[in-house]
Amino acid sequence: EFDIIREFAQVLPLKVVRELVGLPEAGKYNMLKWAGAAFNILGVQNKNAQTAIKVIEEMRGFINKKLTAENVKENSWAARIFDLVEKKEVPEHFAPFLIRDYISPSLDTTISAICHLVQQLSLFPHQWELLCSRPELAKKAISEAIRLGSPIRSFARVVSEDVEVEGTVIPKNSRVMMLFASANRDENVFSNSNEFDLERSVFEHLGFGHGIHTCVGMHLAQMEMQALLAALISRVQKIEILEFAPLANNTISGFSVMNGRFE
Repeated sequence: EFDIIREFAQVLPLKVVRELVGLPEAGKYNMLKWAGAAFNILGVQNKNAQTAIKVIEEMRGFINKKLTAENVKENSWAARIFDLVEKKEVPEHFAPFLIRDYISPSLDTTISAICHLVQQLSLFPHQWELLCSRPELAKKAISEAIRLGSPIRSFARVVSEDVEVEGTVIPKNSRVMMLFASANRDENVFSNSNEFDLERSVFEHLGFGHGIHTCVGMHLAQMEMQALLAALISRVQKIEILEFAPLANNTISGFSVMNGRFE
């Protein structure tokens, strides 16, 4: 028995993203805490959101006061931003926002998606057997896990123009809540929508958003998940979840506890 979150789901995303972003040591090991707070602050103003405000202030203070072109990793994403500032291609005041965008959405979402994938493979062992016999279905397995798990449950948007949806007019500048988790289990689109099915005909989902708001890190997340799946397929015959508990986060659908066994 082992801690699936900390000993499996977190390991690769933390290693990869920490190196890609390129923060110095003082910031590198706070990235997971900062990322969780960034999603908590987006929800209702409850205790989680209030606690997150202080953590976000800590992140902003680090980026604005302690992060420089000299102390980030060479050839990293952060170094690239500072390089663009020096070339006047990005306004200096805008650089901290870009760096925060690299930190905030790149960890919790992928870690949660990996946990949802493990959970589904445990719940549907016949699908795990199918995947082991047909590793080319790995991309579909990842898609199904993200559809069912919806790591980002919902997100608010502002309507840019009057629009009619199913007979209801939504006026311009209205604030709407996009319920990705609901859409991803729409029975009008997905037959047996609560089932993890590697042979279903429709794999389009809103787990990565849509249009200009599509997740820019989706390909990196999928690459990480494909690498983990390949390792599992070559080494593991049975996946068992022994204990799990949901994560108390205002935006992320994830787990605070997930213990299990790979055999």
